[in-house]
Amino acid sequence: MPTRGPMISVWRRWADLLSPRSCAGCHCRLAPGEDFFCSRCHLEVPRTYYHLSPYDNEMARLLWGRASVERCTAFAFYTSKSNICRPLYRLKYGHHPEVGVALGRLVAQELHPTGFFEGVDFLLAMPLTQKRERHRGYNQCEKLAEGIIDITGLTLLRGVVVRVKDTETQTHKKGRERIENVKNAFALAENASELIHRTLLRAQKQSASPAERLTSLLNTLSSLIRHPSLSFLKPSLSFLKPSASPPHPSVPTGLHFLLIDDVITTGSTLCACMQALKKLPGVKISVLTVGFSSSACPLGPPPVEKTTSAEAADKTP
Repeated sequence: MPTRGPMISVWRRWADLLSPRSCAGCHCRLAPGEDFFCSRCHLEVPRTYYHLSPYDNEMARLLWGRASVERCTAFAFYTSKSNICRPLYRLKYGHHPEVGVALGRLVAQELHPTGFFEGVDFLLAMPLTQKRERHRGYNQCEKLAEGIIDITGLTLLRGVVVRVKDTETQTHKKGRERIENVKNAFALAENASELIHRTLLRAQKQSASPAERLTSLLNTLSSLIRHPSLSFLKPSLSFLKPSASPPHPSVPTGLHFLLIDDVITTGSTLCACMQALKKLPGVKISVLTVGFSSSACPLGPPPVEKTTSAEAADKTP
C-alpha cells in the first residue's frame, strides 16, 4: 500500500508522544527521524576512522608483536567526557542489553559500506566467566554482535573460546598488571571443532535455496527405507533412490574470525583471547571494538592559532 510509509511515521509519532525516546548520549528527547543518538551527539562522537586504514593504525600497532592480527578498528575514542562513554556504562552496569544491540547496529551501519566485514566467516564475542555472566544476565559483547548481525548477516560463534579464570577488573590496573591478570585466562573449548562444524552446517541450511532444501528432504526420506522397522514403506517409497551419504566434512582451515569487544585500553585481554584462538589451524583474526582508550584521543576540535594584525602583515608577501 502506498500509505504504508506515512502510516508508519504516524504510528512512530504517536509512540514517541506516549513514550518519548531519549538520546543515549545527552538524554534529550529524540526526534521521530533520530535513533539512539540525537543529531548533535551523533556528530560529536569522537570517531577514530581506523576502518579506513585497518591494517596500520594506532590500535593495530598496539597489538603488533603480541598477537597476529589482520584488521583492527574501533568506532570511537573512549574517555570519560565522550558521549560514547554513557551508553557503554549503561550496557555493562545498568542492565540495558538493548543498548548493546542498538550500538552494534550503529557501528555496523558505518563500517559495512567500507568493506571492513568482507572475508569474515564468524563473529566471536569476548567471553565472560559464567559467574559474571549470570550476575549481569548477559554478555555485553554478544549484544554488540547481535546488532552487527542485523546489518551484516554474519554468524555469531558461541562457546569456542571459554574464560576459565575469573580475573579481577582491569579498570584500575597498569600495563604489566593487566598482562599478568589475564594470563592463561582463556582456553579453547574441547569441542571447538564440533561447534564450528555445526555452526557451518546451520549457516549453510539457512542460506540454502528451496531446491537444495528439497534435495535434503528427499535424502532424509530415502534413508528411512534402510531402517528395518520401516521396511513396509519400501514399495511406496521405491522411487526414492538412496544417495550415497557424503563423508563427514572436516572443519576448514583458514577461517577468519572477527573478535568483538566493548573497549580496548592496552589490548592485554584481547591478546590473551587470541592466543587461545590461535590453536585452531590457519585461523585469521580481526578485531572490532566500540571504544579505544588512547592518549591520542582528541578532546575537542583542533586549536585555532590566533594572530595579531601585525603578525598577519608580516606573513603577507
